[in-house]
Amino acid sequence: MKTKTFTILLVVILGIALYWLSLPDPEKIEPETTLYPRKADPECNTSESFLAENCSEYLGTEIVTREEWATLFPEAEFSLVETRTIQNFETNMNGFVQNNFILIRQGQREYRDENFDALLHDNQILISQENLELVLRAFAWITAANYLKNDVHFFAIEKVSFTKEQARHPYNYHLSAGVESNEHAELHWYFVVQDSQLQIATYQSPAPLKDYFFVP
Repeated sequence: MKTKTFTILLVVILGIALYWLSLPDPEKIEPETTLYPRKADPECNTSESFLAENCSEYLGTEIVTREEWATLFPEAEFSLVETRTIQNFETNMNGFVQNNFILIRQGQREYRDENFDALLHDNQILISQENLELVLRAFAWITAANYLKNDVHFFAIEKVSFTKEQARHPYNYHLSAGVESNEHAELHWYFVVQDSQLQIATYQSPAPLKDYFFVP
């Protein structure tokens, strides 16, 4: 009887020990990263805002959708994160400007405009003549986050041929859109598509243009 009691007690002790050993070390737990500010910087919305060197304000987040996203990435969730920042860091003469972006969540992963190629890869999407315009417009919607609440009209995609002497990169496709707002704006995207993959994209809007380089 004593042997049996001792055996049961030993099993219980070992079980408790294994449980405690399996718990994560509190010092090794990495804090959850935040990809966007959730509240205004201390300098914002005060009489001293014009002195701020790095003033940004988080306005809100809402789930959004577009036909291109729903078709290509049915398992992904797209959120519009609205922020605004001071345009002129020294004097704030130009006030706040909108600086929105799209945050994409699929499974345990998160994506932004700069890793659009990873989103394509994780959804096993290669670019073909059949889905070319769909893919490029999906990328365009992501980068045009400042205009998602405006009436945006895409024009037909244009096949082009630029040399490095003629343009920043040897683009072979051009996509443009018109924005109906208080001040009519035109948006332009230039792409390098090779070997069924998006390799380079340049977004040109009223804001400074932005280049994207994707690893083939």
